[in-house]
Amino acid sequence: MDDRMTQLAETVCDEIDRDPDDVPVDADRDNVDGWDSLAHLRIVTAVESRFGVRLTMQQISEARSISDLARMIEL
Repeated sequence: MDDRMTQLAETVCDEIDRDPDDVPVDADRDNVDGWDSLAHLRIVTAVESRFGVRLTMQQISEARSISDLARMIEL
């Protein structure tokens, strides 16, 4: 993983209290312990803040994995 993808994985995992090594970037949020709807909103807020982006409501609802988020913020 490059540095920005590592930063994204760390950002997501910080919000769900998981080790980034335990969450594959392509794992669906429904299969990741702690990534519930409330955590999803915290993740989106943290990603927007850390990377200086704004996600649309459609992107927020379609983001199902770290790799989806990376694509949406153009990493």
